[in-house]
Amino acid sequence: MAAKDFQWATEVPLDFTAASMQGVEEVLDSAHKGRVNEQTQMEMINLLGSYVLHTAKLLHGGVFQMYQERPQPLLVTGLPNYSVAMLAMDKVAGRIKGDEGDNIPFFYDGFVRALERATPGSKALIA
Repeated sequence: MAAKDFQWATEVPLDFTAASMQGVEEVLDSAHKGRVNEQTQMEMINLLGSYVLHTAKLLHGGVFQMYQERPQPLLVTGLPNYSVAMLAMDKVAGRIKGDEGDNIPFFYDGFVRALERATPGSKALIA
């Protein structure tokens, strides 16, 4: 399974751009409304959470690490000058379960804003 397998659920191209976060949002909303089973939800969370992280890495650089407090990947950008890190899996999971507060474009924009505001020595975790 790949992100392109969900293109049917959105007219927004899933092309690893910031604009494609709206497409991810629409795919997750469709999955929630379609009441996909738990196994499919987990696959979608892993795939689309990875898509969000990979898009951020392509556009802003960084390195992947494993987050120690929860077993999920973490993107860390700005090292060694500053650290802006992103955890996406929990947001994607919340959205697929219907939490509109876990809006993916808003989440991604928050990550970009944190990068723009980063100063030497600063640290931010966007989760």
